[in-house]
Amino acid sequence: MSAVSRILEFKPRWEAPTLILVDLHDGPPAAASAHDQAGFRDVLEKCRAALSFARQRGFPVAFVRHMSPSPSFLAMHTCPSWIQDIRPARSDMIFERSLPSCYASGEFAQMARRGGGLVLAGIFGETSCLATLMDGYSRNHLFTYLTDASVSRGHNGVAADEIHRSVVGIASNYSEISSTEAWIDRMSSRTSAVV
Repeated sequence: MSAVSRILEFKPRWEAPTLILVDLHDGPPAAASAHDQAGFRDVLEKCRAALSFARQRGFPVAFVRHMSPSPSFLAMHTCPSWIQDIRPARSDMIFERSLPSCYASGEFAQMARRGGGLVLAGIFGETSCLATLMDGYSRNHLFTYLTDASVSRGHNGVAADEIHRSVVGIASNYSEISSTEAWIDRMSSRTSAVV
């Protein structure tokens, strides 16, 4: 007679999440105040921490940037440079899209279908990040949104901080919400248990 496995002993294979960094290239909009500039620097530090951790643990990393369509076939297309210390390595994925959602890139959508969790950070929380989370939710993709590694812009007299709080509230309907430190702690304990 063959051996019977007990269902309680079954442990699903753990897949490393993919860290997705959105629009982290030179040329973000200038902050309106010293407070906004300090907040933007804090967000970049959180992105650097998430990227460093993901690379140390061998997690897949994807960079996604917005590229406007060329006005003509013959026009030169220049790509903005990446923010210092947050640059893709040769092993990282790079995707380009012309609309706010990362899913506007067919290659990104294909990568996101592969399974495992998706972890989102970057600038333009009110457009790029929120649109991506909503598109991912409609495809049953599991996202974690690193809210302190993302920033939103002010609009129509509403302060950037207030917009970002609203973005986080809306994003909680479409993804898991986490701070960068909490995500790193959770992934550290999970990867330690797997090894």
